[in-house]
Amino acid sequence: MNCFRSKNIAGPTLAAVVAFAGIASADEALVMQDFDGDLNGLYQSLDSTVQIVDQGGGKALAITSGTRAPYPNVRVKPRTGVWDLSKYTQVELDITNTSADSVKFGMRVDNEGATGQKGNNTGSVTLDPGETGTLVVRLQRPAPDNLDEKLIGMDRTPWGKRGTMGGSIDVSKVVEVNIFLNKPDRSYTFTIDNLRAAGSFDPASMTVPEPFFPFVDTYGQYVHADWPGKTKSDDDLKRDLAAEEKSIHDFPRPENWNKFGGWATGPQMKATGHFTTTKHDGKWYLVDPEGKLFFSMGIDVVQFGGTTPIDQREGWFQDELWNKPEYANLVTEAKENNKRGDFKGESIRAFPFMTTNLMRKFGPNYEEAWRGLISKRMLNWGFNTLGCWSDPKLLPTSSIPYTHWVFNDGPKLPWRQGVAKRIPDPFAPKFAEVIRRRAGVMIKGTVDDPNCIGYFVDNEIMWGTTESIAETTLLGDATSPAKVVFVEDLKAKYSEISKLNTAWNAQFESWDALLNTKLADARQIPRGPGTKADFEAFTEKAAHSYFSQVRDILKEIAPNKLYLGCRFAEYNTIVVRVAAEYCDVVSFNLYRDTVANWRPPVEIDKPIMIGEFHFGATDRGVFGSGLIPATDAADRAVKFARYMAGAARNPLLVGAHWFQLYDQPTTGRTQDGENHNIGFLSITDRPYQEMIDASRDLANKLYDLRSTVKTEGKSR
Repeated sequence: MNCFRSKNIAGPTLAAVVAFAGIASADEALVMQDFDGDLNGLYQSLDSTVQIVDQGGGKALAITSGTRAPYPNVRVKPRTGVWDLSKYTQVELDITNTSADSVKFGMRVDNEGATGQKGNNTGSVTLDPGETGTLVVRLQRPAPDNLDEKLIGMDRTPWGKRGTMGGSIDVSKVVEVNIFLNKPDRSYTFTIDNLRAAGSFDPASMTVPEPFFPFVDTYGQYVHADWPGKTKSDDDLKRDLAAEEKSIHDFPRPENWNKFGGWATGPQMKATGHFTTTKHDGKWYLVDPEGKLFFSMGIDVVQFGGTTPIDQREGWFQDELWNKPEYANLVTEAKENNKRGDFKGESIRAFPFMTTNLMRKFGPNYEEAWRGLISKRMLNWGFNTLGCWSDPKLLPTSSIPYTHWVFNDGPKLPWRQGVAKRIPDPFAPKFAEVIRRRAGVMIKGTVDDPNCIGYFVDNEIMWGTTESIAETTLLGDATSPAKVVFVEDLKAKYSEISKLNTAWNAQFESWDALLNTKLADARQIPRGPGTKADFEAFTEKAAHSYFSQVRDILKEIAPNKLYLGCRFAEYNTIVVRVAAEYCDVVSFNLYRDTVANWRPPVEIDKPIMIGEFHFGATDRGVFGSGLIPATDAADRAVKFARYMAGAARNPLLVGAHWFQLYDQPTTGRTQDGENHNIGFLSITDRPYQEMIDASRDLANKLYDLRSTVKTEGKSR
């Protein structure tokens, strides 16, 4: 929920600087559709079958989703005209998961002409089999006084997602509510009922504090609100340090952990001096160097220094620290090719408020002091792993295990609209050379370290559907190594271009014409009775080439370390199945409410690691609530505990890593403007006690939770 809650407010009342003031009682809600009566023309479906069923004394819609469309859905429309939701803060829907698997459901509230990028607000909920929950979409109004345009480079404002970033809608003209699944890998069933608008909107919540500028204090915090734990002085930073040192003394690591964080009192496996994997009692585990079963509870981005732009932001900051001699050397220049959003294509100066806070807290040797504290902090909080993108200087000196990462900057498949993270071209002559060079540099010093679990290679590249790799390859020409291979494969199968034309409903004049034709976009890709089989065959060949080469190079350089996969975020059955053939651990970034019953899109008998998840709120001075929102700090902790406990109970999983250690900068990180409350630490290095209490409690019962899970001794 986009609100700050506290007792003491600097300036105007807190309700005057936030968009959402609360939730109305049930009798204040507006029933948008209860699915009773005549529903003719009031809903439409895409790649879904819909049936009206009896439920709770009334009617509901029972839906079975398909897998043909990327977003199978049911779209509900008003009985007449539009829905005017001006009085409300959110749209809610009762939803029951009647599938045998955990499902993440999405909902969009649309204006006329809405697209995936604008004219809509969205929300999601993940439900276990048989579970009923409430799917909520917060209504985001444009920020007042043209602040959407003025707050350049910020993804979120005190009033929600910036309209210029596609975040706001006209709440008085809602034309449709879309309930959907995101690229499902199998058919799912669920019921929906009681679509309603709720939450009493307070117009005063859109009031702008006067004067609004400057709105950032010397610590990088929002000026116009207060919250528990807000830093008011340098003395607060010193007191935080003393309190944390006492906490670390009072709360040691769990008693049943060994020095690696493995299950000290659990079964003894073979000790190899490195991390390995095993399936024990029907559940996958990592095995630590001493031979103890290990479940990886980690945090990503364990580093400091996140920057925010300072150019084109005159008057934003109460204290322009970069103009002071002691901080001037902290200014960096972000190059034009390293950014997205408002500053894309521009070189701008950036500054790390977080670093100045550490300098005030720890003194001149702040870097050494901070690194010396991290391992103690992590173990004290109940974490046994430094996750991806952590400070490389931490790794060789860390007293706890870690995962590392290799960045692949080699040739990519042809550009395709809407694909932000392109797939590397595994047929490029330089593919193996680049992986070997990058790995040799990035993992140097870790290959013999017992604390090094293994390596991810790449991150969230967009694999798309089972046909996407072939489709993308066809957008290139003879300069694309992948297209050369694809055309040679087609020539070997069809021999004559006329036969391919028949199978594809195409009109290529020759094989050279196919090779050299660079299609303008994916809509020009031929479709015929043979395309699906041909496209999927090439996808499989490309996936084998990609994963086998990466595996071979990693094992050549670091034979005792685990290949942890590519951190899937968008994937399909083919690439997941092929990845499992070559990876020691298959990794997924899973932003959802629970993973207790999650399983991959195809059955694989390999351990799985979750590379990223988080929950965010907006009651602690940061404007964004992350990819999966929570109501407030307490709810963040509850959601974290549920997710991690569910991971421990899932026999396929060997770990889950929280993204990330620190909150993002109040005014947005430099590369894309993200500014979310997703940390275990604030930007003033203050721990969020609610999160730490939850992680300590979970860590103390982690192995008990996992050991009591009943399985059939095989992958589900």
